[in-house]
Amino acid sequence: MLTVRRLALVLAVALVTGSAVAADAPRLPWGPTGWQALWSMPADVEDPDHPGDLHYGVSGEALAVSTSRGAVTVHDPLTGRRRHTIPADPGSPAPIAGLGVASGTIVVSREAPGVAGYVVSGYELATGAPLWRRTVTAASSAGPVVGLSVMVTEGGVTVLDLQADPATLTTFDLRTGRQTTRTTRPPRCRLQGGATSRTIMLLSSCPGDRVELASVDPRTLRPHWTRSLPRSLSLPSQDQADAPPTLGLTTGADGYVYVEAGGDQVFYSPEGLRLSTAREAVEQRPPARGTEPERWSQPLLLGSPPRISDRGFLDVSARWPLPAFLISLDTVTGRLGGLPVDTPLSRAFLVGTAPGLAFVYDKVGWIIAYKAAYGPATARAPFGDVPMADWPDACALLTGRDVSLAGDGYRPNPGSRTLAGVTTPRPPACDWIPPTDDRAVVSLTVDWVFGSPAAARKAFATEVARIKRNGVYDPAYETSHAMTHTPPSPMGPLDESVVVAGPVLVRLRSTSRRAVRLLTPLLQRNLLARYEPGAGVPGDRPRHVRWSFPADGSVDDDLVLAGRTVYAGSADGNVYALDAASGAARWSHQTGGDVSSTSVSGGAVYAHNSTGRIVSLDAASGRLRWSRRVAGSNGVVLAAGTVYACGDNSEIVALDAATGRPRWRARLGGDVRFATPSVAGGTVHVGSADGTLYALDAASGRRRWRFRADGGTGFLPPVPSGATVYVPSRTGHLHALDRATGKPRWSFRAGARITAGPVVSGGAVYVGGGDGALHKLAAATGRTSWDFAPGGGDGIHGGLVVARGTVYLHHVNGLLYALDAASGGRRWSFPAGDSVMSRPAVAHGVVYAGNVEGRVHALDAATGTTRWTFRTSGQVRTTPVVAGGLVYVGSTTGEVSAIPAAGG
Repeated sequence: MLTVRRLALVLAVALVTGSAVAADAPRLPWGPTGWQALWSMPADVEDPDHPGDLHYGVSGEALAVSTSRGAVTVHDPLTGRRRHTIPADPGSPAPIAGLGVASGTIVVSREAPGVAGYVVSGYELATGAPLWRRTVTAASSAGPVVGLSVMVTEGGVTVLDLQADPATLTTFDLRTGRQTTRTTRPPRCRLQGGATSRTIMLLSSCPGDRVELASVDPRTLRPHWTRSLPRSLSLPSQDQADAPPTLGLTTGADGYVYVEAGGDQVFYSPEGLRLSTAREAVEQRPPARGTEPERWSQPLLLGSPPRISDRGFLDVSARWPLPAFLISLDTVTGRLGGLPVDTPLSRAFLVGTAPGLAFVYDKVGWIIAYKAAYGPATARAPFGDVPMADWPDACALLTGRDVSLAGDGYRPNPGSRTLAGVTTPRPPACDWIPPTDDRAVVSLTVDWVFGSPAAARKAFATEVARIKRNGVYDPAYETSHAMTHTPPSPMGPLDESVVVAGPVLVRLRSTSRRAVRLLTPLLQRNLLARYEPGAGVPGDRPRHVRWSFPADGSVDDDLVLAGRTVYAGSADGNVYALDAASGAARWSHQTGGDVSSTSVSGGAVYAHNSTGRIVSLDAASGRLRWSRRVAGSNGVVLAAGTVYACGDNSEIVALDAATGRPRWRARLGGDVRFATPSVAGGTVHVGSADGTLYALDAASGRRRWRFRADGGTGFLPPVPSGATVYVPSRTGHLHALDRATGKPRWSFRAGARITAGPVVSGGAVYVGGGDGALHKLAAATGRTSWDFAPGGGDGIHGGLVVARGTVYLHHVNGLLYALDAASGGRRWSFPAGDSVMSRPAVAHGVVYAGNVEGRVHALDAATGTTRWTFRTSGQVRTTPVVAGGLVYVGSTTGEVSAIPAAGG
């Protein structure tokens, strides 16, 4: 018997959908006009973005949701109020695999440990009291559960076993769990099954190209009807001409079905009536408004407004517009229609439906209930609450003066788009086109205009939560109304910002991160002036950054601070000169390749790029002084008015720093392309791949001596100090040689290849190896003073600094260690992050360390306690530069940031 509440709900749904309450009731031209958020609740999942452990059962009676601990919470579908909780099954502690709700019963499927099957249990919906429990197994009784489907309908619990051949169907009574009937399907057929509230739908592909859709009574397992689908001639490729068609089956709770079989996509009614193909469902014209009531099914799909792709298939996955659309089927004409909900499509999937209700999970961790709003069909629009006539012109949201910050000559190109088959009166998208192909296009899209500012803010908050959890974002550009980030893109580097103001959500994109970061504050200002006048423009910097400058490529090489200017080389090929106090660009110069090293001396900037080109620029103006290419060069050093570069053909070249003219060339016996020279006392030291260290006269290039080290000298350069030069080798040896003659003084064997150091300080040499151990050696004798081997990780990679009696060691086990230089004892350690690729910097009693997680930590040098932490937009591979109360760092997303040393 229907409860009073359920009866009222049924009558209300019948009224608003135009269903006849009495035989002579008029057919009202009413239909759905929108979806309104009714309530929301957090879902108990370990990973909100990938909720593989979230299961749910939906009906007009209840919403049942699994928890991460194996329990089930049961909620009122109209209010979200929790009625009760079904505890985890102590007899089956395995995870929940499925849920269903029907006829006052909740059915829970749990994995059966060690068996290819499920433990299926029935519970009283009203109280959660257990009714029955049984184990169902697949034809293969061992291994994981594959091809076993548990479907819950008002007629019972039906188990489809696809591992058996022929496949079997078995139904159990909802209230007792007793088996009521069993049948088999034709042999050698491929099957997919789905449940509506009352029937089981089976889609099968059998030998002889026979594809059938059948509606099966779950009580008797006899078909209500069977429909044959012709084998499509429009298969994706000739190679698949003899292959069985791909199958897809989507069932609605009210019995409407969407079938995919090969190249066919067809919608069917609960009675087996073929309503439309996908193309007919999308492209047929709607009836004249007000002449015929629209009778829409419960939502069948969740996606973007449906369209037909270039390959002729139904597509509901377009990136634009922003909101998810609940897509239903006109039960009279077979036409598809959709209305938006206030959740971004990229963040949502459909949990289930009930009459007049839809439940959506937003992948941020919430289940949202939406209630259908109804009204006259003449009021129905495909845009939700806001007519497209009220949408802004995308090209008017930035002015030509705004875009000139990204470069001169940009011109707007309005995008031509349609939404739900309706041509927009104003372009919702605009591409700003540069005058030359070597500059980036800037694209602006109005993602959506919501019915209220609150709905827009909710969608914006959902996008921000997704970006912060999974994306690379720029905290220096985050405000209450804007978020800038670097989304993954198969087309290459891409940056975008999401901006909200009033009811409008806008997205700005470009392959130029600098353009996006320069234009986002202006776009935010323009939108606020239009939709929230007088609100004021929020600050565009968090307190922990003085300024931030965006380059268009990664900044991996250490920044150079000279005078009042910060010089940065970027993977976009530019050398940037930035005002140290404000971050304003003084000049930039394009070198034609990724800039790998930058140095400053005598009023000139020297930069080396990935093409082997070395340029000299005027430090004040950026004017090119000279440019020369050294083929194959990687390591470049500037010393005493000369630029030294190792290149192809085992050659080292010395260039005059003032003119770029070659002073000398020296051909060596081994490959030196990946070597970095060291210069001291009029001698150039360079190691080759064959293990030979060469000492050359810095003025003439004449060879003074050479030394053969076993296994090659690797990528670490030799380190001259006083009368000694220290040479690391790939075999783990550290050789100390007389700098004048090259004669060995001593040799030390580390436990693995040397990967950090040598660092010479206070009469000692510190060197670390790939085994994760650090060694302190006497500089004069090579005798070991102490060893430090904390264990973990696979070695020490460059993060080694000695300052004021303390050794700071960035170990790959994720810890930054501070060791007493005299004894090797540990003073403190700090979890600075894995895979640190830069050296820490020590200044004024503070240690500054960056990591690949994008964080810069400021630690008290004496105690290791955290003073502050700043998050950049990308990995920090550069050593922090500290001067004038600021800490300068670069990141792999191209951001150069100046952080107050005091923490803001």
